[in-house]
Amino acid sequence: DAWDKYETGWDRIRSPDFDDALTFRSLPWLLTYVPKSPEDIHPHAIAFFLFSTLHSRDQPRKERIRGALLRWHPDRFGRVLERVQGEERDAVEEGVGIVTRCLNDLLTRE
Repeated sequence: DAWDKYETGWDRIRSPDFDDALTFRSLPWLLTYVPKSPEDIHPHAIAFFLFSTLHSRDQPRKERIRGALLRWHPDRFGRVLERVQGEERDAVEEGVGIVTRCLNDLLTRE
């Protein structure tokens, strides 16, 4: 399912053996689909994916948001960003900004 694919993608990126260059499309975005550009990242789609009842049923919504923020916050995402191909870095930074703003908005509403 999409959540397992998302988690597996993050496990792969965090693996010490992983040394591939990353692209915008190769990142495991917090979405049920693979975005082609930052314009394809929509807050309602992030919320739909994050709050799906198909995963993390025992985890409250606030915890889901906080967990995602730990992954996507720009200060922590820097290690991943270093491995993004140069020509795609701006798009990835923009996408990360969209995700982070959405997560912060969701957190304030909880």
